Amino acid sequence: MYVVKFDDSSSTDIKEVGFISSLTKKKEIISLENLKQKFSDVGLSVKKSPCKKYLNDKMSSAYHKWQREELGPEIIVTDIDLIRIGDNGKPIEFIELKRSFMNVEKWFPYSDDFSNFNLIHKSIQETDIDFIIAYNQYIKKQIILDDCSRMSIFSYSVNKPKVIKRNIPFNDFLNKNY
Repeated sequence: MYVVKFDDSSSTDIKEVGFISSLTKKKEIISLENLKQKFSDVGLSVKKSPCKKYLNDKMSSAYHKWQREELGPEIIVTDIDLIRIGDNGKPIEFIELKRSFMNVEKWFPYSDDFSNFNLIHKSIQETDIDFIIAYNQYIKKQIILDDCSRMSIFSYSVNKPKVIKRNIPFNDFLNKNY
């Protein structure tokens, strides 16, 4: 596994990233060209062409822009939004955060996101880590206001999201009461 860290303060330009390989544990700063080469060296089909996945409202960072333009359509890139840690200090749950203008009673995970969800699900399949999708509504006025007071929680297995609970208070999500 590779850990890639980047400064997300710029939405337009990025030249280097922090990089750690799980094999060497060595922390280094590398150029994006070097990162692309590392991906290629482990057999990923890296091609300078746009990815297939639609773009949400906007790119979230300069790294997001770079990976969409430079890695090609054969590579699925995903992140883990939240990791819940158990009493033993080990991960017990990977949480994908989703939000839109839709009411928490009506929203359901989009099939366009399934390739990303499948990647996360498959990477933890042989572990005791759960994977859930947590959804909250936002209100768009002059700015976007997240309304986390009510949430919906979904379990996920390959191409199959399933409602666990809808319209739960944020504290129930926070305390894993679902």
